[in-house]
Amino acid sequence: MGSSRYAPDPAMRSETKRLIAEAARHCQPHYIYTIYPCTKAGTTELVVGEERFRIGTILAKSFAAATHCAAFAATAGMEFDCWMHGEEVAGDILLQFIVDAIGSEIAEATVRLTVKDVAAQAGQRQMNCGNPYSPGYCGWNIAEQHRLFRLLPSNPCGIRLNASGLMTPIKSVSGIVPLGHDVVKMAYGCAICNKKDCYKNRIKD
Repeated sequence: MGSSRYAPDPAMRSETKRLIAEAARHCQPHYIYTIYPCTKAGTTELVVGEERFRIGTILAKSFAAATHCAAFAATAGMEFDCWMHGEEVAGDILLQFIVDAIGSEIAEATVRLTVKDVAAQAGQRQMNCGNPYSPGYCGWNIAEQHRLFRLLPSNPCGIRLNASGLMTPIKSVSGIVPLGHDVVKMAYGCAICNKKDCYKNRIKD
């Protein structure tokens, strides 16, 4: 939570531990995925099923060897969302901060489970599995979330999209995973992107 320069004090650690235990009572994570054939279109676009995505040149490198993609959605669940916005948490800015961080970790852990499942399915087809990538990541426009959701059942795992492509429950993640015989996991995160206006690059500096 926060920065590598910050070390939580004992009170913060104690409260975080308490809230993690409490979160377990409200946490019902879910995920879903569907595997489609995919093809690259030029140097910046990817066609998954019948949907065309403008993922940009940086992400396109990770899909260069992909013959298939898994479209997925994962969430900490509506129960967690209701608790996060309920009276117990919403009136206290410190609790909001901690619970928000816990929710993000739950969502990311659910994505890791999703990719582990996808990798097992891909292995049965003699395909390798790459890293997951999401709309909004590294220049991929978040508005294309709507196209991604057309590859999944309606309201997958209870997740809804607003007009801007933002998800409810808020602690949800969607994306695509490259699959193929020659797919290799590329460098991930800030290592592949030098976007100058990204806050994470400012933190690195």
